Amino acid sequence: MTAEPIWREPLALAVPARSPLLAYTHIPLPEALRYPMVLWDPTACTGIHRQVDRILHDVTDAPIVAERVASSALMMTLVAAGYGTGLAPATQIVAYRPLGVVMRPLAGLSPQLITYLLRPKAEASDSVSRFARRAMRVGSMRMGDLDGASSPDSH
Repeated sequence: MTAEPIWREPLALAVPARSPLLAYTHIPLPEALRYPMVLWDPTACTGIHRQVDRILHDVTDAPIVAERVASSALMMTLVAAGYGTGLAPATQIVAYRPLGVVMRPLAGLSPQLITYLLRPKAEASDSVSRFARRAMRVGSMRMGDLDGASSPDSH
């Protein structure tokens, strides 16, 4: 099997629209941990749970867990309702801006979520090669959508 990175996207903090954390343009993780967090379910969302767990493991304070969720839609709904903040792919957070969820990068950190295309080592068929090229283009466009969205002044 070969693993080919298709796209990368930054993980950021999803913050309720009325949170005091919005005073920061880049939120220090220790400051974010003073507030409850909505975290990924370790069984249903193994990959992103591990990534977020690695980030949270590097700080001395354990997070206050408000809820564990199996989907980004539920996470963003709970964040919008004020249950807590959540670490999620920045593109997913930006999509929930109309519901009252604001994306903020973490200060001093730039964790990336990487999506891979796994396939056999054998020569790829034309259709698989086209799929891989298209997926890479989509990944590039998704990153382009974040330009301006990561700036607190752009909203």
